[in-house]
Amino acid sequence: MTKRGLEDRPNEQPNKQPKEQPDSLVDNFVQGLAKDGLNMAAVLTTDTLPDGVINDFNLNTTDSSLLLIGNHGPSMWRQLQQRQQRLGRVFADPVDDYVQDIISERLRETLPHQHGSILYPRNRLDAHLPHVPLQQLGTLAGWHHTSPLGIGIHPEFGLWFAYRALVCIDCALSPATWADGQRSGIPKPANQLSSQLTKSTTHTSPSASLTICDSCQSRACQTACPAGAITFGQLPDMQLCSSYRLRENSPCANQCLARKACPAGEASRYDDAQTAHHYSLSLAGMRKRIQSDAKSV
Repeated sequence: MTKRGLEDRPNEQPNKQPKEQPDSLVDNFVQGLAKDGLNMAAVLTTDTLPDGVINDFNLNTTDSSLLLIGNHGPSMWRQLQQRQQRLGRVFADPVDDYVQDIISERLRETLPHQHGSILYPRNRLDAHLPHVPLQQLGTLAGWHHTSPLGIGIHPEFGLWFAYRALVCIDCALSPATWADGQRSGIPKPANQLSSQLTKSTTHTSPSASLTICDSCQSRACQTACPAGAITFGQLPDMQLCSSYRLRENSPCANQCLARKACPAGEASRYDDAQTAHHYSLSLAGMRKRIQSDAKSV
């Protein structure tokens, strides 16, 4: 019996694995990130982006997409701590260093043929890179609703989420959002604010849109703020907030009592160690600005 070769079978192809589509590969990428605590993601297509973002980053409007990455809850911080222990070192900038390492690794593993470039947080290290309007992009993704605290509030995760990265993928992707590695729909601009997005990165007044705060009866954040800096329908009084935080033995030095009092998204609340890390950095920034202002007088 003779063995037939492939040349004898012109209509048959060698056993070849089907090529995975970009959307499927991005699914794998996002699922991997969720295991590392980066458990929020949204694909933003160029037709939904403000012109300023497209122009600032020279985006190809037919063959590129943005992937906004964030986290909710304590998982990312816990994974970060475990990674530092495994490596036997402490990151100089724990969150940004961790995020850049993880995303770079996951890009190489799951998207080797789709060029992916990290636009944020790399821009923090390079003054020549354009500013990334994270809150505007978060509004487009449906994540960012305004709150009396001046930070975004998420419909499910409350005040306990943050933007961690922005990645440009050099291919056209379908719009999608993920939570905890699972697709959760397509981006729906928060309260139709996308029409108001411009190159300006100023905060939108809380009264400009309906948010989950408007249905809040307790207004616990306003009551809990010892500085009296929170008023519903207005942006917070940052002068009152800063002055109170800078007091000796201030209970607000390494936390925000108003934020902790908010009943929204309680299941996603950060660990105390993570909260203290973020607020100690902001407090140090306040002190640095005061010293700088004093020198310029």
